[in-house]
Amino acid sequence: MQVSNTRQDMLSRKTYPKDKLFRLYLEGGSLHLDLASTYKGRGYYVYKDLKTILEMEKKEFLEKKFKSAASSSIYQEMKDNL
Repeated sequence: MQVSNTRQDMLSRKTYPKDKLFRLYLEGGSLHLDLASTYKGRGYYVYKDLKTILEMEKKEFLEKKFKSAASSSIYQEMKDNL
C-alpha cells in the first residue's frame, strides 16, 4: 500500500503536496504552527501562499474554526515563514 504525501488545505479544500502546506496543531487549547511536522496527532493544513493567509485572516477563519484557540499571531507566524 502506497502512502499519499498530499493533504487538504483547510480554506480551499484543494489537495496539495505536504511541502506546499503549513501544518497547524492544537495543544493545551492553543493553535500552533508545526514547521518541522514532528508533533503527533491531528494536523490542520494551510496552503503556503500570502493570498490564502490574508484571506483567512480577513475572514477570521481560524478563530471561527477553532473558537478561541487561534490568535492573530498565528497569521503573522505563517507570513514570516513563507
